[in-house]
Amino acid sequence: MKNFQAKTSVLMLGYLRSYCFSPQRNQKEAVTSTTVKIQLWVFPVLLLMAVARVGLSVAPEENSWDEDKPKKDISVYHRAVEGTHRKDVKAVTALKVPKEKVMAALRATELSSEWMYALETSEIFETTEEGHTVYYFYWNVLPPFPDHDTYLIREEEPGPSPEITIFRHTYYDGGYPKKDGLSRMDTFGCLWEIEALGPEATKIALTLQANPSGTIPAWFVNYMTTLNATESLEGLKKFILEERYQKAQAG
Repeated sequence: MKNFQAKTSVLMLGYLRSYCFSPQRNQKEAVTSTTVKIQLWVFPVLLLMAVARVGLSVAPEENSWDEDKPKKDISVYHRAVEGTHRKDVKAVTALKVPKEKVMAALRATELSSEWMYALETSEIFETTEEGHTVYYFYWNVLPPFPDHDTYLIREEEPGPSPEITIFRHTYYDGGYPKKDGLSRMDTFGCLWEIEALGPEATKIALTLQANPSGTIPAWFVNYMTTLNATESLEGLKKFILEERYQKAQAG
């Protein structure tokens, strides 16, 4: 998780290298070709950013979930956010552990950076007069876009059946000043549906919505939201099954 920027940069450089260089050309020809092809690669990206920025495409009006391509054992769904070009994402999987262990991991919100994708910092910020614990989250984001942060609270409630428990992570507007160089996520929604499938199995459904402020294009927000949801589920599964986490729970 903490190597997000490094891994992504390596992938991008590898792509550019394979795309731009040809072993049949001499060094001078390769350099010239590289310059031209990088320019050809950059222009479509800038065009996509411009399209997302000025809103040339129209998002579907319906708010139903559309199934997308699954990732490993994770089912993925998207839903258009009305009035925007952003999309909510839902990622669903199952884990062969008791429901109580999944709930214990989610209750340890300050440890979220141990498993949530690209999350650099997760810590308890303060306790409000109303008794809410406010958490501070800080994410690494792929350049040239700024890193972003948010303040949130965690709520827990019964689900529509005794087997289901709902966890909500929602943005908390405490009037905290913005930090230089960071984009504040002032619309952040993270809903977990934890369902017991028996004494030793649990279904986990994560619905994620993010709206970083600033000039980040919608296509990039949608891409990162989907990546965050699927990779975070993978990270949570590994975190729960870690030996040190199991020992901590036993202690």
